[in-house]
Amino acid sequence: MKRMSILALCLAAAFATAGVLATGAFAAEPAWFACVKASPKNSGNYNNKTCTEASEPGKGKYELKEGVGKAKAFKGSGGAAVLHVKTWLGDEKVECASSKDAGKPAAPNLETDVTVAYSKCTVFTTHECTSAGAKAGEIKVPAMKGKLGYVEEGATPVVGLRLENEASPGGTLAEFNCGIVRATLNNQVIGVVSKDVNVVNTQSELNDEATERYGEHEFDGKKFKPLVNILGWANEVAGIEAAQKENDEEADPAHVLKGEFCGELVEELLGVECTPPAYAGLDATIVNKGEALMIKA
Repeated sequence: MKRMSILALCLAAAFATAGVLATGAFAAEPAWFACVKASPKNSGNYNNKTCTEASEPGKGKYELKEGVGKAKAFKGSGGAAVLHVKTWLGDEKVECASSKDAGKPAAPNLETDVTVAYSKCTVFTTHECTSAGAKAGEIKVPAMKGKLGYVEEGATPVVGLRLENEASPGGTLAEFNCGIVRATLNNQVIGVVSKDVNVVNTQSELNDEATERYGEHEFDGKKFKPLVNILGWANEVAGIEAAQKENDEEADPAHVLKGEFCGELVEELLGVECTPPAYAGLDATIVNKGEALMIKA
């Protein structure tokens, strides 16, 4: 009986260890990795420069190492982008024909000096938008910083990128004027990253999608469901949703865009010069090209 008890204890310990390994299979946060030449020579675990062809352990020419290699800057472009401001009055949109961006990766899981420019932007397709230092129809977003995190955890985690004002985190992201409406956008926006997750690639894709994911809201007795981007990292969402349901959003705010909108359109719709802070959501996809890196998740 004693032998059986000891065996049972050993098995229990083994299963507990296996459980820890399974639930901790991915890192606490995703991080940048580069495929570099092994040092000393031929001491790596891969035969090729993208670290996709495994070698005999400790005999390969290349190795995966945490970091951003030469930290080469990235540039990218995208198609149509739409900013949604959905209230009980409907879905008011700023629509842009195309976009481009630039920035730099930084260890361990950051992006710096991220700028975005949206072109041929209009409200109601007739009122052209612009921003400071930009040409007509262009909205420029000044320097932002980004951080990688988990949008979904588990066996196949989903990686996201959270962007915010680089100089003033959580502050103004963009200001623009579309004639009948002027806007100031604040806070943060989270999009899903792909193409370079767990694979070395010179390309990456950032997809922002606005959906009714933040419950029902009310203003002056009128109810509506705003269109917003991802509320937060996987381990933040439960608290954010609980605070929203209890009408205490400031206690645990969502990491989404909020804007103040002023001008002729607002006066016509609401009878006031400017709106109170209103939720907004971005639909856009940008494909970037730069350093050959991998986001290890």
